[in-house]
Amino acid sequence: MSLVIAIAMHDKVVISGDYKAVSFKDESKTLSGINKVFRFNDKVAFGLTGDLNVMIELNNYLSEQQSKKPKATVQAVAGMIRRYLRKALAANPDLQQRVIVAGIGNGNKITIIEMSHEDNYKGQTYAPKPSEAVWRVMYSNVSAEPFIAKAFGELSDYSSQRLISLLSGVNAEVASKDSYVSEGCEVIAISK
Repeated sequence: MSLVIAIAMHDKVVISGDYKAVSFKDESKTLSGINKVFRFNDKVAFGLTGDLNVMIELNNYLSEQQSKKPKATVQAVAGMIRRYLRKALAANPDLQQRVIVAGIGNGNKITIIEMSHEDNYKGQTYAPKPSEAVWRVMYSNVSAEPFIAKAFGELSDYSSQRLISLLSGVNAEVASKDSYVSEGCEVIAISK
């Protein structure tokens, strides 16, 4: 399993990913030190869960695209990922891959796009309004949403640093109950 979380507000987004990979074929086999969140540019980050080989290949492909599209928005990066993963899914109908793309989207709006093999990477788009927060979670055995809701409700301010701490704490709390999630995580913050 994996844990990737994104929290977006109208002026910022923070995305985190734990470091443990678990084999689909044999859940007793795990790898540590696996990055699941990546920065595409100063405006966009993405998180990946699923087949590790596909994650590595997709990240390599996106690394090649960075120099060609240095100012890409969330929608543009999601489009690159969608095209890549649809080809991968056509070649392997058993592929299980989920993606969260987060950052500054079209119209300079903070945006999250969540995509999954379950709907052929059609994607759901979330753009929070000024007084709103949106969070998306992929995909641990223990639900992270109650921990997020509780911690978010206890915040006195919504700075990027507080949201980074919140995601790190939620990741650690889920890891204490789900052995397939690493205690540590990488966190990327993007602000307008």
